[in-house]
Amino acid sequence: MKKNGYALLTLVFVVSAVALAVGLNLKLQSIAQTDSITAEIKAAGNFIAATGCAEDALRKLKNDPVNYRTDTIVNGTTTCTVSIADANPIFTVSVTATADQFVKKLRSTVSLVKTEIAQTRWEELP
Repeated sequence: MKKNGYALLTLVFVVSAVALAVGLNLKLQSIAQTDSITAEIKAAGNFIAATGCAEDALRKLKNDPVNYRTDTIVNGTTTCTVSIADANPIFTVSVTATADQFVKKLRSTVSLVKTEIAQTRWEELP
């Protein structure tokens, strides 16, 4: 009778250990997926902030096309560096947005005639 009791107790411990190992494995996979999703959300937020910085830079360029060439724009937790190259009336606006470890680069080519600004090209850079 004692041998059956020990065998049953050993079986319970083995089944419990297997169940615990499976449960921990599933939980760790869930945590890894959550981290991945969080990174995707932050990268998307950085893209949105970079787009906002580009729009802000275009507005500032329209208001001061002669002098506006570089800028640093802080948008929440994102810092954007703006540089503008020109061959008047065509301007190339480059934006680099940095938040945490995420970096997004955008480039826009615009035509500026008097008070009218027209975007002719917009691209994400690697």
